[in-house]
Amino acid sequence: MPTNFPSDKKIKRGDIASFSADGIACVKWKDNQAVLLLSNFISPIQTVLVQRRSAGRKERMDVPCPLVVKEYNKAMGGVDLMDQKKVTYEVDRRSKIKYYLRIFFYLLDIGVNNAYICYMKLQAKNANTPALTSLEFRQAVARSLIGSFSSHQRGVTGIVQTQIRVATFTQPITPEHQMAKGDSRKRCAYCTKSKVENRTFNYCTVCEVHLYFIVARNCFQEFHNAKT
Repeated sequence: MPTNFPSDKKIKRGDIASFSADGIACVKWKDNQAVLLLSNFISPIQTVLVQRRSAGRKERMDVPCPLVVKEYNKAMGGVDLMDQKKVTYEVDRRSKIKYYLRIFFYLLDIGVNNAYICYMKLQAKNANTPALTSLEFRQAVARSLIGSFSSHQRGVTGIVQTQIRVATFTQPITPEHQMAKGDSRKRCAYCTKSKVENRTFNYCTVCEVHLYFIVARNCFQEFHNAKT
């Protein structure tokens, strides 16, 4: 915030202060409380009159208000709805991390929410397929982004890995089979059939079996492909 802005205590209702630089305007307006907004398309000198109730009086009075504040109030319903949807399963847990990661996580949450809105609009045209919930959609997006990557990879004795491939989901994403993390590591059901010893925390919530999931070996997908 500009250092030359007046403090909240020094301004009264209707007072406006603004600062512009590089095509961006910062506007401060005193209503019941001080309001701060940034804008890159509305001039800070554009104002309108709004009616406010005066303390100790029944009649309303005209108060000058920056146009950017009025335009924001007209659209704030959509902003509040987005914040409400975003906060349900937001990535950012407000921990002490670098500021740019906070910005990245915020944009990621907005992107996923917008994608889910688009998905639901398309899903409305396909009544034969049950729609994913917001959580299921996020899990599906996470799986597709992660692929078969794992930060904990161990070499498996007896297996020569000549090619590393990124596994892809060939089946449509459905809410029935979901990967979850268990409390303990157990033998992978698919590896056991091949007489390979692999243990993992990951398991299928429907099949109730543990399945290995790394870059070179996506047992979750192979196991379900083998069942079809």
